[in-house]
Formats: sequence, structure tokens, C-alpha cells
Amino acid sequence: VNVLVELEGRFVVFRQRKYGLEGSSLAVVGGMIEPLSGGWETPPQAARREIAEELGVECQQLQFLGRFRTDVNRGMGFCSCFLARHCRSLPAEERPRSDDIEAQARVFLSPTELLTAVLNGSFAEVKWSNTVALALLQLQQLKEK
Repeated sequence: VNVLVELEGRFVVFRQRKYGLEGSSLAVVGGMIEPLSGGWETPPQAARREIAEELGVECQQLQFLGRFRTDVNRGMGFCSCFLARHCRSLPAEERPRSDDIEAQARVFLSPTELLTAVLNGSFAEVKWSNTVALALLQLQQLKEK
């Protein structure tokens, strides 16, 4: 799952490095669907868990942006993309413990800065850029209504 999170009018993304990328990249919240007793998380459950683990926030609105195949030639993998809005920071005692070992720096972007970043290729992984672009299109559509 990948999630673009809006918090207090700004978007929270990460600046991070991945072994498959040259240099650093901006990234959205993301992670794997985890097993539960008797099955697996749903994509919305995984998105909410990742938001809480990576940012320590919970969001009232989770807008589904689509489910996309990530490796069409081999028929493997899916990415479910979301936009999370109306979020609030969780008290420290309610924050789940994260087992993430990646070094990530939080970056807060205005809508204009986010648009510039995605258009400039600052989100170097296609699932991240796809999630951001779809979220911005969704927000534009909501604004026009």
C-alpha cells in the first residue's frame, strides 16, 4: 500500500534512500499487507496501520485511489493507493511501535510544492509518483465540484 497523507493543510512525505535508486528520493507512506490470525489485512487496514507506524497519526478519511499491478510482465504484485485526510497526531502512548529500519526524514509540502516535486521527478519510484499524481488529481476534482 502507498498513502499520501495530508496533515494540517500540508502533505507529509519522506526523503530517503533506497539501494535501487541513485541518490535520495521523496517517498509516500507505504508498506506491505500483513498477516492477521485467520487471513490478511485489507488494503485500508494496512494503510491505516502504516500511517500510524510511520507518522504517529490517524486519519478520519481514507480515499481509495486505485489498485495497480506492479509487475505486468510477470503477473506479480499489486499496489493499492490512498489519500489520507483529516488526520491528527496520536498521543505517544497510542502510537504503535514501528520496526522500520530505514533512515527517513519527514518533509512537509504545500499542494503547490507537492505538484512541483512530482512533475520534477522528485518521487523516483513509480508507485510513489503514481500515488501523488492520483491524489492531486482527486483533490483537483473535489475542488471543481
